[in-house]
Amino acid sequence: MLQAFEVGIINLRASIDRRHAMARGAIPFNMAEFEELSERIWDTRVVLANQIRRWTDRREAAILATLYAELIGTMPDRDGVIR
Repeated sequence: MLQAFEVGIINLRASIDRRHAMARGAIPFNMAEFEELSERIWDTRVVLANQIRRWTDRREAAILATLYAELIGTMPDRDGVIR
């Protein structure tokens, strides 16, 4: 299960990179895809952060939180707010 979450975090990073590439013009801009990516990215950030907080193995939770921080950035709190 740990590996599945690691893959989820890596896939989230790939979505963020794709949205960023569209925004800077490195790939063709598609408004519908950009908006869909933006919504999916935010929703996924919140879901993953909350699941990491509920992870029962504290060592694995620390590994996931570190990977999240390195690839994604600050985890949003339970309410979806980044402070």
